[in-house]
Amino acid sequence: MPNTLIKAGITRADIFIATTKNDHENMIACQLAKEIFKAKFTICITHSKEITSLFEALNINYSNHK
Repeated sequence: MPNTLIKAGITRADIFIATTKNDHENMIACQLAKEIFKAKFTICITHSKEITSLFEALNINYSNHK
């Protein structure tokens, strides 16, 4: 996944938005963007309310997809 993010231009990004259909992939992508590539803001759409506490703990902004 890191190589995909680099190809997409993550090294120049201040904001990263993850919108896959998989909450766990979104969470990992946001963690990489924030911790490794130093994105200032990470946002993702979640599909499960159960995972929102993890996003909060990791300081990832999210929106529940309905």
